[in-house]
Amino acid sequence: MHIFPSLRLIAWSAIALSPLGFASNALAAPGSFVVPTVPINAPTTGGNFPYSRSPGSAVVIPTLPQSTSPRYPTVTSPSKLPPIPNRTTPTPTTQPSILDGKLAYRVTVNGADAVRVSAVVPGAFRTTVNGQSVVQAGIFREQSKATELQQILNRNNFQAMVLPVQASEVQLTQPSILNGNLAYRVIVNGADAVRVSAVVPGAFRTTVNGQSVVQAGIFQEQGKATELQQILNRNNLQATILPMQANEVPSKQPSPITNPSRNPDPIPMPVPKSGITVVIDPGHGGGDPGAVGIGGLQEKEVTLAVSQQVVALLKQKGVNAILTRPNDREIELAPRVDFAEQANANVFVSIHANSFDANRTDVNGIETYYYAGDGQALARMIQTSLLQELGVRDRGVKQANFYVIKYTDMPAALVEIGFVTGAEDAARLASATGRSKIAQAIARAILQYVQS
Repeated sequence: MHIFPSLRLIAWSAIALSPLGFASNALAAPGSFVVPTVPINAPTTGGNFPYSRSPGSAVVIPTLPQSTSPRYPTVTSPSKLPPIPNRTTPTPTTQPSILDGKLAYRVTVNGADAVRVSAVVPGAFRTTVNGQSVVQAGIFREQSKATELQQILNRNNFQAMVLPVQASEVQLTQPSILNGNLAYRVIVNGADAVRVSAVVPGAFRTTVNGQSVVQAGIFQEQGKATELQQILNRNNLQATILPMQANEVPSKQPSPITNPSRNPDPIPMPVPKSGITVVIDPGHGGGDPGAVGIGGLQEKEVTLAVSQQVVALLKQKGVNAILTRPNDREIELAPRVDFAEQANANVFVSIHANSFDANRTDVNGIETYYYAGDGQALARMIQTSLLQELGVRDRGVKQANFYVIKYTDMPAALVEIGFVTGAEDAARLASATGRSKIAQAIARAILQYVQS
């Protein structure tokens, strides 16, 4: 048996439990306690061993400092609970003004001249945004308005962008392009006025932003301007829509430039002095054939033949009916209007024929235009009478700024009696019977109007 190791262990334990052992507690630092040690066969070299290896020594183990205040408040009375300890509440982050309605939307155009942009958006100007030179087209409180303007600019081949900005940093200046005070001008670049007039009766040459162009019309509705632009483009004419201030539309637009090489003859027709006077205006004439359609059918020849019959029918009813051109001669637009004014006419009706893509012979129909006032009632009567007489496709009664109906003071209408490029219409326009029916319908509508 191994007695001696056991006896040795007992002996050392007795010494550790003796007063000598507990006395070691007096040497411990406050907040520590003494653990008696037992000698172990520890290595004699290497490292700092954490406790004494001598018999009877003690290890001082530090303890965690105790808090002077209790972790939780003491409840002395159940009915009076102590206040909840204060806690630090994180300061909420302020949301950017993009979410509180204080944002504005800036519409800018890159890589364009301010004059070109101003032709689309009056009031556009060059400025610097984020260190970059741009043309500012407008600033809006509503994002939808900014997007609408961006789309208009993009359709006019501008690279427009919408940039959100702090409303407090800018001055909101919404251009009138979106507030209902805009008109839409349709112009054609690089084309002769005669060519454009063959597609759009009443087109004339003028100057826009210092550039010579042919103006095809001015509309209050953008959709109407777009429709005309598409028709012109299909006829290989480069048409552009230019929004403009409605109050900038001249009360009297420039007269078309007369081609001096043609020297149109003055109108020799006498002016009646009394009674109801109706001026019938055959479109185009002379060196201006107007639209040319199937089989070489020319608009100027059709309109003159129909107009002559209308005048004859009105005279039979006692109306003083006059032609702006009694034969195949060219007369510019302004002299036609002046003639009607000098005649003190009660009614003015301009007769034209329409055209479309030569490959689209399926496009047929009749449409009548007016500018304002009583011209609308006159246009409706003419359109209705033609539809009843011919049974053709109804292309509607429309408002337009054609020169001859805009600048006449009396009720005026411009009627497109069919398409010289349409299979159905061209056959009617080329036949004596068809022309006679058209003339009768127009004359009947005029009589109804002057008698109403």
